[in-house]
Amino acid sequence: MKIKKSASALSRSMRIGIATITSTAMLGGVLVAVPAHPLLPTTAVAQAQENEQEAVATAHAQLINLKVLNLGNLLTTSDPRGVDGIIEAIEAEQNWANTGDNGQDADVAQLNVQLLGLLKVKLGSVTVPLISATGDSLLKGQAGLLSAYAHAESATHSKASAGTIGADGALSLNNAGADKDAALELDLTNVLGVELPANLVDELSLSLGAIGASAEKNGTTVTREYVLADAKLTLDAPVLGDVVTGLDNTLGGVGNTVNALLPTDEALADKGLSGTLRLISNLVGVQLNLGVNVDLDSVLETLLREPLEDANGLVSINLAKGTIEVDLDKVHTKGLNNLDPNTPLLSDDAINSIVETVTNLLTDPNNSNGLIGKVNALVAGNSTTNTGGLYGTTVELGLGIGSTSGFGVLDALRGILAAVGLGGILDALIGGFNLETTVGGLLNDEIKATDSREVYEAAPNDYVLISGTGVVGGLVANILTLVKELLGYVGGILDGILFDDDGVLAKLTAGLPSLVGGIVDPLGEALGGQDGILGGVAAITINKQEKVGDVYSVTALDVNVLDGVAHLPLASASVSAADTWQNPDPNGPTIAPITDQSIDLGESIAEVTPVVTPEGAKVTATGLPAGVNIVDGVITGKPTRAGNFNVTVTVTNEGLTASTGFKITVTDPNSEVDAPTIAPIADAAGTEEKKIDPIEVEVTGEDVEVEVEGLPDGVKYDPETGEISGTPQKGTEGRYVVTVTATNDGGDATETFTFVVKKDGNGGGDNGSGDNGSSDNGSSGSSDGTSNGSSDFLQQCLDSPAAGVAGLLVALGTVGAIAGPALEPLMKSIGAELDRALRNLTNASSGANQPEWVRNINRGLNDAANAVDHRMVSQALFATAALALISTPVLCGMDNSSSSSS
Repeated sequence: MKIKKSASALSRSMRIGIATITSTAMLGGVLVAVPAHPLLPTTAVAQAQENEQEAVATAHAQLINLKVLNLGNLLTTSDPRGVDGIIEAIEAEQNWANTGDNGQDADVAQLNVQLLGLLKVKLGSVTVPLISATGDSLLKGQAGLLSAYAHAESATHSKASAGTIGADGALSLNNAGADKDAALELDLTNVLGVELPANLVDELSLSLGAIGASAEKNGTTVTREYVLADAKLTLDAPVLGDVVTGLDNTLGGVGNTVNALLPTDEALADKGLSGTLRLISNLVGVQLNLGVNVDLDSVLETLLREPLEDANGLVSINLAKGTIEVDLDKVHTKGLNNLDPNTPLLSDDAINSIVETVTNLLTDPNNSNGLIGKVNALVAGNSTTNTGGLYGTTVELGLGIGSTSGFGVLDALRGILAAVGLGGILDALIGGFNLETTVGGLLNDEIKATDSREVYEAAPNDYVLISGTGVVGGLVANILTLVKELLGYVGGILDGILFDDDGVLAKLTAGLPSLVGGIVDPLGEALGGQDGILGGVAAITINKQEKVGDVYSVTALDVNVLDGVAHLPLASASVSAADTWQNPDPNGPTIAPITDQSIDLGESIAEVTPVVTPEGAKVTATGLPAGVNIVDGVITGKPTRAGNFNVTVTVTNEGLTASTGFKITVTDPNSEVDAPTIAPIADAAGTEEKKIDPIEVEVTGEDVEVEVEGLPDGVKYDPETGEISGTPQKGTEGRYVVTVTATNDGGDATETFTFVVKKDGNGGGDNGSGDNGSSDNGSSGSSDGTSNGSSDFLQQCLDSPAAGVAGLLVALGTVGAIAGPALEPLMKSIGAELDRALRNLTNASSGANQPEWVRNINRGLNDAANAVDHRMVSQALFATAALALISTPVLCGMDNSSSSSS
């Protein structure tokens, strides 16, 4: 965990030294640990010192809660800091343990993409970097504006936030804006555990313009908020490429279809010539050559240039990129930022709506925003103005006279043309000329003639372009007069071919749904359904809120990884704080010893009302036999089973506790079998991923069955050996209350003890409160094996006379716990030095390593401690403490020079 740098944290680490000293005893010149066994009375003083280190208020925030993801052992790194070291560098965490923490500055951590890029995440058979700025990773983004904030400013007020936040930890989209540094993209392709049909959809991603979450507890008021902006779900769909290819082939074949329907040149000459042209044809013959060029490339270009979007803005289909984009803000009627806690990103109704919208956009001819609707509109053009679409089809008509033999005939023809005002165009007829316009131009009664291609191309529906070897500028108007009736006839033919009820457009329109539907129908089936692609996205949760114990948490977006193997919380914040707080009595609560009871089965126990101070403190009990309960602090009831029951009664006030134990023996007079007994089991400790020292379970009785509950994963009880052993798994760090139950025909017996799992193998690992009160990780010397000041001090004290050292320890413990603030600075410095050296020794002589004779002495010490009025002891020992402190250099043989043990 992080090393806390505040003065209050340093103060806490010093106080632990004193607490360690008060939980030790000198026996035969050897320092041994005195554990706080749950079945043995514990001194209120020592208990107060221990609980003083526990965090009353906590705040924790991470933009990416990698601790949760790492529970699935999905993270790896080659960096020497390890996965946990990198995680701690980007999280914000702060605790409040005592009044020394009041007003402490908030802990702020900026997201470091380069640092997170050192982590790799295993997703099935694929291992990718956790994050990068360019892609090819689980997360993509700069993330420069994203940070985490934690502030436990008092016992009753804590706040945590992550994502796009202000300097005070408040959520702020203004910090994001359109800046790429606030955006993140999550590659869902390998995350959700959903198999993608590669021919339909081969990639799935979630992009976020901004994300943030904030949790705050102030007294009894809890506030949890989140923010999401520009959240888009993008599917890369190769099937859209098939749609484009099908459209291209269909539209590209329209020209061939139209040309095949045109009349032959002979039929056109027979039916289309009239007036002067008919006369010319009768004299010399007229040669015609009609053709069309249907260019619908512009239709496809328009479709590729403009995405298909529904009227509500839910879905956007980009045919050019081959992507389907879902605007997640449109999925929920309230929008993304006003949702109830623990809302699925996609509900069943939302999935159905998305599938229907995608299918509708691609296949519904009546949807003007859809693919077929747009194709129909673009191909059909505007029938009012005869523009666009098929009206833009280019029509080319070549025209010339059939024979030039016989000069008398030509002279007669020239005279005829001159008589009707068309003199001078005979040379153009002899040389032949071409007419070029559009279908829209053919249907335009106001069409004009030009020999300039530039003029024609600027307005093709308004002009007919006339070109040929005999055509000069002055003749184009006369030529138009000559051919205008023919152009009108050709226009009528094409109008029918293209736009009749059974024309090309109608057939194209009718065929597109079948064409496109055959391609995209499998896409709809793949997207929807319980096991569909979008079903995996539905497992993502917005505004995930939980309350575990006294900790309130919120996550803006919680992603289900590999179908539940792990979770990836994005923008996560959690807080805890006391509802009310007053500085606790330094002596803590007290509880008087309780007398053991022996009764026959079927009898009620004598009512037990524990005597505690202060009045109103909470009283709890563990180990009670079935049929006996504690209600409002009073223990009553009739046991339903015979047996030997070790009961622990605990009083709690303002975070401090004291406890005592007593035994209830229930005898079945009708049973020939004695109930089993269980020898007391000392509290024990272990380290994640390291084998623990076996814990012996000593049971007496005939045909006894033993059951052990509450052990961490990886640790088990072996009935063959009668030992608890194993290796705590990674992620099991914490404190476990273990219950051992022995049962036979004579009755039951119970015993409880506490097992603490530490992290990373250091003696001062995270104890679950977020702050173990020490920054030296339990080291008792430098890493190269050389001694330091504290180990020299300890060694010399151990070599000093036993009585002197024992007196020193009693004085230090008593003054540090009871005497008050007068000597606290001195006690802190001495206690810290002793703590570093004593910690390993304490661990080595506690739990399963403790011999029975040490346990017996510990019980006696605890019983004796509870029998003493500590307030009187504090006064009686104050002078002794001062004398011991003054004589410390003498007792331990310390001077200004370095010393060594001989």
